[in-house]
Amino acid sequence: MSIDWGDAPAWAAILISVLGTAYAILDGRRRDRNQAAEAAQQATLNEESAQISQRAAEAAERRAAAAERRADAIEAIVRQMAVRPGGGHETRDGHGRPGGRPGGRPGGGIPGGIVAPPRRTRPESQEVAWQVEQVRRSLFRLRNTGTGTATGVRMDRARMNRIVRNVPENAVVQPGEATEFIMVGAAGSPVPAQVWVTWEGQDEPVAVPVPAT
Repeated sequence: MSIDWGDAPAWAAILISVLGTAYAILDGRRRDRNQAAEAAQQATLNEESAQISQRAAEAAERRAAAAERRADAIEAIVRQMAVRPGGGHETRDGHGRPGGRPGGRPGGGIPGGIVAPPRRTRPESQEVAWQVEQVRRSLFRLRNTGTGTATGVRMDRARMNRIVRNVPENAVVQPGEATEFIMVGAAGSPVPAQVWVTWEGQDEPVAVPVPAT
């Protein structure tokens, strides 16, 4: 096809075609970069989420081991208290229950022969306090800065409106300990200014400020 170099409409059509092709190429490259960035972000989030789950499982094992050690210590104390002074041991009745020293009171002087461990008072809700710490760009920690152990800890997902993972659901957080979670701003929006937390004894959600990024 011959082109009339003086034909302005033909040149305009050629220019539009070239620009359209160039835009399509650049737009395709942009989409590829965005998809690669999203894939890299998802891979990072998946890795961090797996690490958080592993650390949470290890912490749960440590708490279970500590609780078992405390139970063993209490049992040992009970056994020592059941031993009568002077090195003798208590007697037992026909049912194997502590019967105390011969001629003495049951249980080595304890009425009923039962030695109860010291009662532990349940921490009140006001003894629990929270602080959000930002570890990395998308990794946060909800730390119990109070003096009481918080049980049934939950974070309100509905108020976060962000990409979140590993949000605590019925978690146990002891004083000084923290539970980790992932929070990413969606569609370029920043992370929320606060998260809302409830726990056993505190049914009304409490706002905990999120550090400004």
